[in-house]
Amino acid sequence: MGKSFAKSFFAFCFLLSSFFIKSQTGSALNFDGLNDYVSRGIVSSATNSITMQAHVIMTNTGSVGQVVFFNGNTGGNGYGLYFPANSKVLNLLLGGISLASTGYSITLNQWTELTLVIQNNICYVYVNGVSVMVYGSGIAVPSGSFLIGADNAGGNNFFGNIDEVRVWSKSLSQCEIQTYLNCEIPTTASNLIANYHFNQGTAAGTNTGINTLIDASGNSNTCTLNNFTLSGSTSNWVSPGGVVSGYTVTSAPTATLGITGNGNAILAGSNTPSLSNFTDMGANTTRTFVITNVGTGTLYIDNIYFTGTNASLFNYTTSYTGTMAASGTNTGTIVFTPTAAGTFTAIANIISNDCANPNFSFVVSASASAASALNLDGVNDFISTTNSSSFALTTAGCAEGWFKTTATNQMEIMRLYSGADNGLEMSINNGK
Repeated sequence: MGKSFAKSFFAFCFLLSSFFIKSQTGSALNFDGLNDYVSRGIVSSATNSITMQAHVIMTNTGSVGQVVFFNGNTGGNGYGLYFPANSKVLNLLLGGISLASTGYSITLNQWTELTLVIQNNICYVYVNGVSVMVYGSGIAVPSGSFLIGADNAGGNNFFGNIDEVRVWSKSLSQCEIQTYLNCEIPTTASNLIANYHFNQGTAAGTNTGINTLIDASGNSNTCTLNNFTLSGSTSNWVSPGGVVSGYTVTSAPTATLGITGNGNAILAGSNTPSLSNFTDMGANTTRTFVITNVGTGTLYIDNIYFTGTNASLFNYTTSYTGTMAASGTNTGTIVFTPTAAGTFTAIANIISNDCANPNFSFVVSASASAASALNLDGVNDFISTTNSSSFALTTAGCAEGWFKTTATNQMEIMRLYSGADNGLEMSINNGK
């Protein structure tokens, strides 16, 4: 009897465990690439200080494009991420304005985190927390719908799984993107507009009554599921997701950016240019700076740009984006191109995953004096003016100037004439 009871108990436990395995909660949503999509009204009308994120598995390229997410009207305004037809290359889609390739080719059948950040008319696209695009463009104010997996007409459908879609009313720094990369944000967070965990339904089960996507942000931005069969392993709630359901442990990067000029440190937020560290360039048009990763983790530098009234006069010429291991360095040059005499300032901005200083900024200045001479190349440079009666020196007059020659060939210095053989000429033979 003991053996019989043991066998029965084992069978019961096996059946019970099988039941629980089959009843696993969904943690992502599968899109069939045909007509599935999720929608609601726009979650934000902002064109600045906005971030959109999603974890995706793309399982197929298709004969039409595939929208990941979009806020606005795909044909007229707003912003989102998109894959063109027959392509794995991620694109930035600005409705009614442009479609721009990031150059990044996604790996099929593998979870990938995608982030779009918009700040000061600059779009940043990140893949798994690493920058793949910095794109400056105007953005049309969003109106219409917030969409996951399709355009406004319900076409350009995504083929694969999507999880952890988030929308923020702030421009996340790369530090913040990497900190939240592999976890859920359980409920609300500062500036979090919408927070979709996709932890709903029964994975690959019958879910015909679960046709809304719950917003965990507390803002009630619930979405509607459109055209999903909600039964079986496709067009339905599925598992596993892009992150472990319920896992909320964050992991912040440990990179730290340092920069020196002339061997002397430049402090983040410094607004007083100094000759000692080259932030005051003086009358020089170029100065060299060294960026160093003084932290223990990998440093990712996304962008270096200038802001302020005179920003257009300054430029950082050396390639600066990419990764930098601990103790790694990058040497670059700030170039000053004046258009007038005077002293000019701008703010240098270095965007990275340094959590303490995600935008490491400092003020630079440079001076330019008024020109006091003109260089002529001896090839085809010359100065001319229209003929005037005041130049008609028929009896007496004087023509003068300071000249410095750098060649020994015959050269014409000055001529006052009204015809080929009529007028006054000054020239130099053999450079003397």
